[in-house]
Amino acid sequence: MAVDEFQDRMMKYIKYGLTIKTTTADGKEYNLVGINYKPSWDVVEPSKDSGVFCMPGKNGGGMCYYFSETKNGVGCIFDSIEETIHYNEDVEKKVNLLRAKIGELQELFANESYEDLTMLRFVIDKEKPKKHKTKKQQPEKKVEEHNTEPESVKGEEPIDSNDAEVVVNMEDTHVVTGNNKEEANEIDTKIARSLGKI
Repeated sequence: MAVDEFQDRMMKYIKYGLTIKTTTADGKEYNLVGINYKPSWDVVEPSKDSGVFCMPGKNGGGMCYYFSETKNGVGCIFDSIEETIHYNEDVEKKVNLLRAKIGELQELFANESYEDLTMLRFVIDKEKPKKHKTKKQQPEKKVEEHNTEPESVKGEEPIDSNDAEVVVNMEDTHVVTGNNKEEANEIDTKIARSLGKI
């Protein structure tokens, strides 16, 4: 790792109380890196082939120590630290976005009629608009519909397509439903756990 890259990465993690030491054990030299994560954070275990080992705090976050043989350098340790930081910052962003969207839904339910709310759909725009110099084109939209009609309404005459329709647009979000269990991952599980704190 180049000296400039090493300094840049150290400065990036300094706000987490980064410490770097060299120690000897069993006749081998090791780099020992300590970092103080937020107490609520989960520590992502380094992959077994990375040569990095981790000793997290008792309850996940908090002070965590990484070590690896000095011949591997500290770059591999920094990669493991970066993975934990990225994972937890992503979870925090998703939880904050979810809270904001829950607020929007509460307002929507307070202001719209029951009939309009039975037509509620979630639209996720996954494609970004392409840049053109001469004219702008609208991106194609992928729509994922979720039936929100309660059991008591099923079987009644369908609402005319000309009636008002309520659309909630959740840009760049991932919705996990009972039908999409295969798409659920650790971040979705963390978000679900965090909902209890709302």
